[in-house]
Amino acid sequence: MSGDILILGRSGQVGRALVWLLNERALAPERSAVDLGDADFIKKLESWLAGRPVSAVINAAAYTAVDKAEDGERAEALRVNGAAVSELAAWCKARKLPLVHYSTDYVFDGSGSAPRREDEPTAPVNSYGASKLIGERAIQEA
Repeated sequence: MSGDILILGRSGQVGRALVWLLNERALAPERSAVDLGDADFIKKLESWLAGRPVSAVINAAAYTAVDKAEDGERAEALRVNGAAVSELAAWCKARKLPLVHYSTDYVFDGSGSAPRREDEPTAPVNSYGASKLIGERAIQEA
């Protein structure tokens, strides 16, 4: 595997840990440079990379304001967690890059107390969970 590992979401808890763990192999743009909320984020990503080789992508970025997703920011949650993740998955597929993506238990119905398996049926009960599920399905399709 040649090339560095692109990490999106460097300022979050998972992103910070990944940048620390991968150290010099981490290519991690600031949100101000590459924001999944921007309609042209793929173009900005390609510009930021400027030909640097990438061997894998880890997406730790997400719209995570669960309450706000219910109270007026549903479109932003759908953009970041759904449409942008779909675009990222297509971008990775076109470049034959593996994509690691972090999900949430909000894609399930909230029942039960045991850890969930990836193949269990989903049934989000809020806009945030629905937006994350849209992104997951886009990745599976890609």
